[in-house]
Amino acid sequence: MNDQIHSAQGSSNPPSPLSDLERDHASGLVFADELARVAANGSDAEYAAAIEALQRYNSEELEPHLQQEEQTILRPLLQDHPEHRDLCIRIGQEHGRLRILAERMSERSPRPHLSEFARLLKAHTLLEDESLLPLVERLLTPDQLEAVGRFKPLGRPAPPQETTPRPDRNPAHGYRWFERAVQFLACADKDRASIILLPKFDPELAAALATRLDLTFFDYQQTAMAPLGREADTLTLDQLSDTLRHESARRGLLAHNVEALLCVKAAEQRRGWLQETLDGIWPNPLVLPVAVYHDDVPDGHPRVFDPERPAVS
Repeated sequence: MNDQIHSAQGSSNPPSPLSDLERDHASGLVFADELARVAANGSDAEYAAAIEALQRYNSEELEPHLQQEEQTILRPLLQDHPEHRDLCIRIGQEHGRLRILAERMSERSPRPHLSEFARLLKAHTLLEDESLLPLVERLLTPDQLEAVGRFKPLGRPAPPQETTPRPDRNPAHGYRWFERAVQFLACADKDRASIILLPKFDPELAAALATRLDLTFFDYQQTAMAPLGREADTLTLDQLSDTLRHESARRGLLAHNVEALLCVKAAEQRRGWLQETLDGIWPNPLVLPVAVYHDDVPDGHPRVFDPERPAVS
């Protein structure tokens, strides 16, 4: 792999804008096969090492890769080539499933969970190689292809770790800004929505915030979308709002994974919905964690918690 990379760099031809994606796919297929082998026949020590490797892969390689595809490929295809909407929706849904599986994996996870992640990673990568990348080369404009090549992941570094960890294993306690986020959300108006910008997709952190704030943790993808299967893409943003309004009528709500539906909508629709949600009146507090579509959240809005914003003394 490294020899191939150095060879490409030494070539007189400029690298393809898709070269990074293609390398990610090649290494992902190798990684998926290794995970499948360990899940089926690996020793306990190999399994623990595989889980550790998966966690690094998720944060350092997979999440930036998914962001690149969502921001620079799925978005223009959905906007300019709606005839390929079904493929884009399927890919977006599989992105959500990969994130969920990766974030929930630990040494205590049963081996079938690792096997399922490996299977999905391989099948998803092959789908993109066979169906998505050829469309990209054929349909994207030169400017759009250039955007693919120069993409950088969201410029929000992972929050620094506390120098003295808490005694329990709650992942939220490793983030310096967790208490800032709790204070921000606790002071929010009780009939309004707030958004918290997360540095990465993190169900455990979202659940910890819900618990600390005494909010209902509501997984929109699992509750509203998963039962519909391939028909989940037919849900509208108005239906998303209706669901959140119904659920928040009971008590305060933290709505996790609404981005599973936002990812199959055009950027203008996402931005409009997020603005309307922040401006609307809700039965009880509503909190939306946003990990991927930071750029679509209203900039500088007073009910948006940004980890990069200096703490208010």
